[in-house]
Amino acid sequence: MQSIVFLFTLFLVSSIDAARLVFSTSASLSADHVNYSADKTQRCYSLSCFNNKAALVSWEDLDDGDQLVFYDDDNCKGSFVQGKKKSSRALEFSTYNFKGKTSSFMIWEYSTYPLNGMIDICKEKAILTTGNSSSSSTKEEEAGVQVV
Repeated sequence: MQSIVFLFTLFLVSSIDAARLVFSTSASLSADHVNYSADKTQRCYSLSCFNNKAALVSWEDLDDGDQLVFYDDDNCKGSFVQGKKKSSRALEFSTYNFKGKTSSFMIWEYSTYPLNGMIDICKEKAILTTGNSSSSSTKEEEAGVQVV
């Protein structure tokens, strides 16, 4: 019984409203970018469609105490750069010699391990068409990913 209560508590603690991130190839407003909403802490988010392209990332709605961490390999492996806590809201990767190296990220809350699994946000975006472009949707939209 104690283990069930612990797991339920762990699930509640590891959910967040949704931190919103924008990865961009430069600071220019016309730069290629990816918008994403990350809804779980301790989950690894890989970026196969934007792999090794990001020059900077900005974010909002990160919970107090949570920390964004960016990795140079898929599945949150390899070298990493820790974004500052909630207050900074942006990270220029060239400052840390990490420009064009980001392949995945995770929101650390209480551990450095992806205890809530791993997903590739770009593979979650398979297009589901219904024949009418006004009523088509994508898993990308449902998952909160926008590639521009």
